Amino acid sequence: MAQETEFLGQPGDVRTDIQEQEGFFNKKLTSPVDLYILAEFESRVVGIASLDGSTQSRFEHSATLGLGVRRDFWRQGLGRALVRTLLDWADSRGIVRTALEVVETNTGAIRLYESMGFEHEGRLRCRRKHGSVYRSSVFAVAERERTQ
Repeated sequence: MAQETEFLGQPGDVRTDIQEQEGFFNKKLTSPVDLYILAEFESRVVGIASLDGSTQSRFEHSATLGLGVRRDFWRQGLGRALVRTLLDWADSRGIVRTALEVVETNTGAIRLYESMGFEHEGRLRCRRKHGSVYRSSVFAVAERERTQ
């Protein structure tokens, strides 16, 4: 997926070592504060979504969202379904703040996140480098009902 778009990563950024991937996913899959979801179609991964939380008490109310969808599945509702699943899981865990970062030129993803209640919290200038071009990222947050 990462090779299909400039939004997910650059060559060399993606884990390709099987043992490294296995260790990463084993750690995430046994974590009580993280959720990783794979979407499959015809035996191939077409989407991945994640929430990364924290076991530190001062941060346990928040999580960071990540999303990747294969290009041929864009604008078909898969990204929305994955994000909805993550947000429902976050609600069930009492997570109040879900944050994400998206490159400023990824207007499709920005529209999706805005339609799901995420609000722009800030801009990280020159956050990413795509080839020789620097791009800013939009930092967005969805806050849920607080119980306190």
